[in-house]
Amino acid sequence: MIIQNNQFPSNNKDCVLNIQGIADTNDKSPSAHTVTNNGVTITTPANLNFNSMLFDGTSSLSVSHNTSFDFGTDDLTISGWVNFANTGTEIIATKRVDANNYWHIYYAAGAIVFRFYVGGTWVGAYSAAFTPTINTWYHLGCSRSNLSVIKGIIAIDGILLSVDEIVPFGTNNSNIPAAPIMIGNQTSLYFAGSMSNFMIHTQALYTRNFTPPNRIA
Repeated sequence: MIIQNNQFPSNNKDCVLNIQGIADTNDKSPSAHTVTNNGVTITTPANLNFNSMLFDGTSSLSVSHNTSFDFGTDDLTISGWVNFANTGTEIIATKRVDANNYWHIYYAAGAIVFRFYVGGTWVGAYSAAFTPTINTWYHLGCSRSNLSVIKGIIAIDGILLSVDEIVPFGTNNSNIPAAPIMIGNQTSLYFAGSMSNFMIHTQALYTRNFTPPNRIA
């Protein structure tokens, strides 16, 4: 897929995290959260002419906790461009306090998984069948939408995938106690590959099929 420089989801008040990964790993959102880089490098993939963040399977980014990451019962979207170097268990992002309080997005065993676990109870859990091709860029979007029917959405390259609704969001509160957001790591599990334009919005951006937003270069 050719990724061009064009429009991207707005970097407005509803954007609470925006790590472009073009020249650095700083947060470009209005909140300008502190991001700690744990070994992620900015590189230019051999088959493309732009920079991105390279995760080597032991590296990660950590974003300090902020109340803007307390989503409650509101809409949200976590999105970005991802390029898998492996197809094991690949952690894209998580916010984890302990074994009883976390949310995460990851790939494993032919599926993208998007779920929230609060106080030892699932408050929203969804998966969608998908197997990436190694060294191929995909736009990934995961949303919670309160539009008419409260649901979880997983989209790849602008196509809403058929989801397995394991536990519906319903009116459940998805707040996770104070903990950093980790990109590319959850405890001993990591992500191997590249990412760019990792964003979180307090909106359900993708509730129907769409043209994938082009990458900011």
